[in-house]
Amino acid sequence: GGPAWRDHVWLWGSFGRTDIKTTTAGGGKDNTQLEDYSAKINVQPIESNALTLFYFRGNKTKQGRSAGPTRPPETSWNQAGPSHVEKIDDSQVFSSNLILAAAYSYTLTPFSLTPQGGLNAEMFRDAARVYHGSFYFDDNYRPQHQVQGTLTSFLTTGPLGHEFKLGAAHIEFRSGHTRIIPGDEVWGDERVISSHNPNFPLTANITRAVQEGEDLKITGGFLSDTMTTNNLTINAGVRYDTSKGNNRPSLVGANPAFPDLLPVKAWQPRLGISYALGAQKTTLLRASYSRFADGIATSLVATTNPTGLQGSNTGLPTIQYSWNDLNHDNHVQRNELCLTCPVNFIGVDQTNPGSAISVNQIDRNLKPPKTDEFMVGIDHQVLPELVVGLTYTHRNRFDTIWTCPVALDNSAHCLSNSDFMLFDNGEEGFDNQGNSIGFTGPIYSVAALTSALANGDDNPLFNEAIANAYSYGTFETNRRGYETRYDGVELQLNKRLSNRWMAHGSFTWSDWKQKVNSVAKGCLDPTNQVGSYAGIWEGAQGRGNSCADGDIAYDYNGTTWINAKWAFNISGLYQLRWNFASSGNPGDGWGQRSVALGKADAHRLKNVYQLDLSAQKVLPITPKADVTLVVDMFNVFNDNTILLRNYDASGPVGTIGDILTIQNPRVLRFGARISF
Repeated sequence: GGPAWRDHVWLWGSFGRTDIKTTTAGGGKDNTQLEDYSAKINVQPIESNALTLFYFRGNKTKQGRSAGPTRPPETSWNQAGPSHVEKIDDSQVFSSNLILAAAYSYTLTPFSLTPQGGLNAEMFRDAARVYHGSFYFDDNYRPQHQVQGTLTSFLTTGPLGHEFKLGAAHIEFRSGHTRIIPGDEVWGDERVISSHNPNFPLTANITRAVQEGEDLKITGGFLSDTMTTNNLTINAGVRYDTSKGNNRPSLVGANPAFPDLLPVKAWQPRLGISYALGAQKTTLLRASYSRFADGIATSLVATTNPTGLQGSNTGLPTIQYSWNDLNHDNHVQRNELCLTCPVNFIGVDQTNPGSAISVNQIDRNLKPPKTDEFMVGIDHQVLPELVVGLTYTHRNRFDTIWTCPVALDNSAHCLSNSDFMLFDNGEEGFDNQGNSIGFTGPIYSVAALTSALANGDDNPLFNEAIANAYSYGTFETNRRGYETRYDGVELQLNKRLSNRWMAHGSFTWSDWKQKVNSVAKGCLDPTNQVGSYAGIWEGAQGRGNSCADGDIAYDYNGTTWINAKWAFNISGLYQLRWNFASSGNPGDGWGQRSVALGKADAHRLKNVYQLDLSAQKVLPITPKADVTLVVDMFNVFNDNTILLRNYDASGPVGTIGDILTIQNPRVLRFGARISF
């Protein structure tokens, strides 16, 4: 791009296409094509005004998304788009002391996931947790409108210089969603579950298709003042946000009792101080405090939509029954079900499966998750082109939103810790050679909902009236007595471009732990690893289910996020430790629990190192144009470190410890950029 009208109009445009072909650990193909267009116009109609128009179209298509050892080609997806972004910005300088900036944007990000096996094939999962036949279809429609404005004013009061900022923003987001299981919308899981009826040891999943939509509106504003005097700078401000969402009419109406998510509000104060030492100001001391509040997602609003996504393996409302594949065709038939022994109800009212009212509820006093952050640091200019910095950071995250089972009387509360009883003292797990790798801790179940003990005897605490009336709904609320704490020290080195070279490096020590201040409030299930119904998404920590203090987290569905103590940014990371997990079903209707086996650091993955290199050469074409040739090499040494193994010890012997993910191979990329 370049000027179209000198000092008034500039035009910019770009096009890019990337074709990536990969082979997964299971031998399947996962191919990706990226085709992007963008255009920008900068206009300066008058000297005091600047206007920008921007458009972007990005189309990501894939053949074989999510292919892997447990997802053979027919169960992988073909993905289609495209996405669009349209934006207009304008800024007006009224005087040297007053500037107004405003912007509007429209974003549309639809995409679909179509299983390669088609929508007529039947889907099932074998005893080794490998899916076959096909997979669910998923279609998403996500338009977003956003408008924002900022007023900046400069003034002086005595020795202080002030930069005041007053801003506001409004966002309207709509999420439309369709999901369906192929075939007859029923799929079988062929793992043998010991707690099932012995004549029906497998699990049948009877699902209901999802076609729903949610609206979310977010309005917020902020006020800040940056004060400067001599070597001291102070920034103080506050931000306020409110979010409100509602379920749109779907195939069935919204829940008439709780159609909306009441406004979720949060004040977020900010304070920062920096001081430059000496006349040359080569050393900078800094400190800050900030509170951040999370936004509310439409997935939270969808909790009370009777056709909304739920917490099952496929995200669909599901009733599970004990099953036996009598004719060995991997397909669930009615005569193969134990209709008198349902296993689990997920997003479905067991007393009225066809109800248009969701069994799930949202806390009417829900608060957004918040993070308090404290930072202190020092930067020192060693040379004019070299700066070294040291920063200490402390973060405390609280008011985490979690999903718990509703109270036994179906009221808008969580089950309590006292509702659980000891079901099993523990289970043994085995590696891929059949060797024991340890025992789980005790497994607990909901006493009133558990008809039989682990040894098969009747449970005297079982309450048939409660069990028959229980909705098996979930409750979205803030997790009390639970927080995460982060402490980190980072050393940075920045060498700006001079003498034809530049460099950036950092070294970080971090300690990120879950903290359960009150087991009675912060944990429901006393089992040493809470089941998937109580998952908590905690950013880089992944799903933190543990009911004990610790610095490791598991994802029941197969992803493991590890909190590394040490990290450095030479295109690498350090993985600390991993663990095996087993699953047990105590028969209380809440399905399987994911239970840790052995000590957290008993099994380790190797450290991960990766070296990336890049070289660029600028070639002049004309006095006003040049071309830059680029060569990038990723994973120079072609390391193939194992990143993830199958940690599920409840599968058949021979699968535990199997490799699921390895480091990407060496990649060589060539590019050219023309500038004028």
